[in-house]
Amino acid sequence: MEEFLAFVDYIGETLDGKYIYRFDFTVDTETVWGEFFNVTPAALIPNMQPDINTLSSSAKAILPKKMAIAKNSFCFSMQDCIDFIVPMIFSEIDDSTLLLDDTPFFINFACPIKDVMEKLDKVGSELFDYEEVEKGDETPIDELLDSMDNNGEEEDE
Repeated sequence: MEEFLAFVDYIGETLDGKYIYRFDFTVDTETVWGEFFNVTPAALIPNMQPDINTLSSSAKAILPKKMAIAKNSFCFSMQDCIDFIVPMIFSEIDDSTLLLDDTPFFINFACPIKDVMEKLDKVGSELFDYEEVEKGDETPIDELLDSMDNNGEEEDE
């Protein structure tokens, strides 16, 4: 079954100053959703994630420049990605814009995985640690936040 881009999240930085992103894929773009995907701006929701049961696989990619991702937008919601108003991941336009074929790098929601891999390859990256997503119950973010103490650690019960 063909897979399509469903979500992108920033993971962290490598020791050599590159940036790691998680790319989540789905076989059904019509079912991709997550709690608070309709909230604008998306950046108001801490650690927004898609419902794991709508995903089929996940992989990582290392990019040479920090990218803007939709979940951190102060202007748009994740629904706006699904509606193709804003890309899922993109290079901001500045002195160090990451270019792909002379245009700023971006990848839209529902982009086929083969096209994602091609775009990443053209900018010197690749998908790695590809694995199928394990389906199951997902803890709603409210329950997770309620179970955390002020230091961000889970409280003992």
